[in-house]
Amino acid sequence: MKEQNISKNMMKPKRPESNECCGSGSCCPCVWDDYREKLKAWRLANNIADDVENEQLANNQEQNKPKPDDKGRVWPVFR
Repeated sequence: MKEQNISKNMMKPKRPESNECCGSGSCCPCVWDDYREKLKAWRLANNIADDVENEQLANNQEQNKPKPDDKGRVWPVFR
């Protein structure tokens, strides 16, 4: 995790909107990577350990991944 100035007063980071992720998996860093990093810092600052939201994030990412067409091709998602 990158070094950050972590404050107990920092607000919980906003989850990325569905149109903010292209779903290709090739962005580095992905908006979800950035969100998870900020969420981890927020949780550390507020002594919060909650794996439920991590599970929800993983499920969201799986749902947002582009699905192959009937020929097995995966096309970029443009929203």
